[in-house]
Amino acid sequence: MRLLLLILAASPAAAALSLIEATVCEDIVAKEPARPGRSFPVGVDRLAIFLRVKNSGAKAEHVEVVWRQGGSVKGRAMLKIGPGPAWRTWSRQRLHGLSGSWTVDVLGPSGRRLKRVAFTARARGKSAVIPAATGARK
Repeated sequence: MRLLLLILAASPAAAALSLIEATVCEDIVAKEPARPGRSFPVGVDRLAIFLRVKNSGAKAEHVEVVWRQGGSVKGRAMLKIGPGPAWRTWSRQRLHGLSGSWTVDVLGPSGRRLKRVAFTARARGKSAVIPAATGARK
């Protein structure tokens, strides 16, 4: 009987990227997240996901941001991450009045999910905003 040995190595690009922070918020002000949360009124026209990413590699890489509502893809963005210890970047998405559960996936260069952030777009009169947990800041 023969044995087949398969060795899988992580891609250097994937290993070079570290997601430090991923925060859903109402806006970006002075390159920082403003009014972060996990629940937002449907009346908010658009939201953003703010990312802080470390790229320890020697060349620029990309992360993909995928916005979903009820399991259906509503938006995608490819974001360039240059070499360095703390890149800040973001993606914005219009809500189009769609209430319910949303998720934002941040995917690395190989398509591996680095982070999933969930939030709710709620109809008027529902519960108050729940503050989002945020990562470390420099």
